[in-house]
Amino acid sequence: MKTVSKYCCVLFMILLLLNGCSSSQEKKKDAENMNKVISKYIINHNKNAYVETEKQFEVHKIYGKTEKNGMVDVYMYSLYEGYNHETMEKPQSGGSRPVFIRLQKDGEKYKVIDYKEPVSGESFVTSIKKMFPSEYAKTTINDSDKAKDLQKMMEKKVNKWLSELKKID
Repeated sequence: MKTVSKYCCVLFMILLLLNGCSSSQEKKKDAENMNKVISKYIINHNKNAYVETEKQFEVHKIYGKTEKNGMVDVYMYSLYEGYNHETMEKPQSGGSRPVFIRLQKDGEKYKVIDYKEPVSGESFVTSIKKMFPSEYAKTTINDSDKAKDLQKMMEKKVNKWLSELKKID
């Protein structure tokens, strides 16, 4: 009887462990899906706002998000750049800015339903404070490393694209 109980305990622990692993994998996949939707939207949003380029990339840093009633509000900083094969890793267009995005979540899918950028100039900081909750606004305004972190992420994407082009050439 003691042996059966030991086996049951071990089996129960294994099931708990497996459930935790699958849950974290699902969360990772969900975050990847959300990030892909965000990047695709920002690339499409900016495509005609900047000089036309062969390939566009977007990377972002999420400061926080809130979920309520199937809506996900994302507070982030985005870097968008456009590249040409001829000029290699030198960006030909682009910009970076804080962004608010509201997504509608339907199962595993996301859809952008609202997108806001702060105004330029003197009202820049004030508009961030209106767009973001105070803790994210402060972080966004005071984050001096955001460009450096995002630039490293951008370089990885661009280098991957360039290496794929070399295989084709």
